[in-house]
Amino acid sequence: MGVILAVVGSAVGLGNFLRFPGQAAQYGGGAFMIAYFVSLLIIGLPICWAEWTMGRYAGQRGFHSAAGAFYACLKRPWAKYIGIIGVTVPVIIYMYYVVIESWCLGYAVNFLFGKIDLGSSAEAGAFFGGFTGASADGSAWGFGLDHVGGFLIVVFLLNFVLIYQGISKGIEWFCTLAMPALVVLGEASIREPDRFQLRSIGVLGQLRKPQLWLAAGMAFLGVAGVVGEGTFGLGFQVLPMVFSEMPFGNVFGVLFFFLLFLAAVTNSLSMLQSGIAFVEEVLQVWRKQSVVNLGSVTACGCVFVVFFSKDLKALDTLDFWVGTFLIFLLALIQIITFSWGMGVDNGLREAHKGARHPDSGLPITQLRGDAEMTLDGWIVMLLSVGAVVILFSWCIYKVLTTPEDVDRMHGFEGDLPDRE
Repeated sequence: MGVILAVVGSAVGLGNFLRFPGQAAQYGGGAFMIAYFVSLLIIGLPICWAEWTMGRYAGQRGFHSAAGAFYACLKRPWAKYIGIIGVTVPVIIYMYYVVIESWCLGYAVNFLFGKIDLGSSAEAGAFFGGFTGASADGSAWGFGLDHVGGFLIVVFLLNFVLIYQGISKGIEWFCTLAMPALVVLGEASIREPDRFQLRSIGVLGQLRKPQLWLAAGMAFLGVAGVVGEGTFGLGFQVLPMVFSEMPFGNVFGVLFFFLLFLAAVTNSLSMLQSGIAFVEEVLQVWRKQSVVNLGSVTACGCVFVVFFSKDLKALDTLDFWVGTFLIFLLALIQIITFSWGMGVDNGLREAHKGARHPDSGLPITQLRGDAEMTLDGWIVMLLSVGAVVILFSWCIYKVLTTPEDVDRMHGFEGDLPDRE
């Protein structure tokens, strides 16, 4: 049960509570869900199965890091250097993700002490800008309730205390407590329908938008995409205003932002674990030394993000190049490694090991009996990978060449509602 909850915890993060609802509303609800489930079938599940299979295959051979996993699957010395991408992505994402975690804890504490009572969008924006440092570089450093500095230190240390305990005593233990708490706190939250306006949007018209498919596809490539003015505007400006108008709004504000905090911590622990495994495997050091080494590196990254905080430029830059671009590149390399490095037949055979019904009856498992890829297999795999690359390249091109659509992707249309 601890393993299951730990895996669920690594999949549940801030994007599930902030990014997903905003995108669903932006792209018409039903249309976004259609693209989301299509992406689940052709991107989410295949990558999940491939990643689990590659990880277990490498683990059985004594490799526990991403670099070791690629080396074990490709059996080439240069493969370990490709695997470094799998370490770089989660470690760098952690450097700014833990900052957002501290925002969540800070907002929960401010609601607890009644420090948040926002009557207009200007007040909401001013509080957010002052607390996060978005108003000026380095302005977030401070140890009062109205600055994120003290909360960042607490959250940063909490993550490394938990990761130091190891997988069973740290990650699994925390997720065993946090995931049921998420369900309880989620049930305690309520919505205020009058705050939202409904608009009619054609499903087919929405499905023709490349931004819709890009957003749905990227949802399955990790924790990327949590950064954006629309996401932060909804989560840290609009919702606090709604809570300020509700009866017992402070209570619900505490519950909601503490829920976000728990979800973020379960996610960030999985990011740190990949870095810890890499340091232990490469440097041959114990847990204590690996925690100190990784903590020093990520602390420097956090300082960089918090210091260059004006308009969240450091955070947004890292999220785009690492949390969006590099993570897509990693997923592409991973699928190519699974398909050609291990081979489809070998990969599926490895995936079925230990299953209650090892022979699933899937037609693809019966195509070829040997481990060699035949000509038709190469053609199918090339077409599949090519189709995915062409689809995402087209989506990215359309997004970058349509400025008005970029504006809509980064924020909600119209102004934030003011309290009457």
